[in-house]
This record gives sequence, C-alpha cells and structure tokens, in this order.
Amino acid sequence: MRKEGQKVELVARHDTRAHCAPDRLSFAEFHSLKLMFKMEISKTRPVYNTVVFSSIFLSIAICFVTLIHVEIELHAHRQIVRVLTQQRNENIEQRENLRNKDIKSMTTMLHSASNKGE
Repeated sequence: MRKEGQKVELVARHDTRAHCAPDRLSFAEFHSLKLMFKMEISKTRPVYNTVVFSSIFLSIAICFVTLIHVEIELHAHRQIVRVLTQQRNENIEQRENLRNKDIKSMTTMLHSASNKGE
C-alpha cells in the first residue's frame, strides 16, 4: 500500500498483482477511491436536490398565488362592469320613458290647440 502524502497517479489497471508500482493504483484501489468520491458527491446531492425541489415548489406556489390574485381582481372588475351596465340600462329606460311622456304631452297639446282653432 501507499504511504500518506505520497503522490498517486489515478490509473485504472486490470493487473492486481502484488508487484504493482507504489505510485500507481491497482484496479481495486481505483474503484474503491471512485466509490468514496461518489459517496462524497452523493452526500451533497440531497442538499442540492432539496434546494432544487424547494425552488421549484416555491415557483409553483408563487404562480398559483398570482393566479388566484388575478382571478379575484377579474371577479371584482366583472362585478363593477355588471353594476355599471345595470345603471346605464336603468338610465336609458328612464330617458326613454321621459321622451315618450314628452312626446305624448306634445301630441296632446297639439291636438288640443288644433281642436281650439277649429
């Protein structure tokens, strides 16, 4: 085996004989180091996955809250438009009624004036 602090070349060798040079890794040593390296990476991955999941979840939550806010605003505007339309229709009906009353009173005045003239 190697001594601590000794430089090591990471070379995968299929030769597992005992006469390997001390500055090179055997195939088994290479794979054990590779597994240790993967374990170190996988230890950091749950944190990374949690951050990614949290970011995605937060983005979706913000989109959902924004959608609800837009729907509430849209509902309020529809209510306002409905009330304004109803008021406008009532005003139009009142104007038509006044106009019809004015026309009727004018026609009765004209008929009475024409009847007096005869």
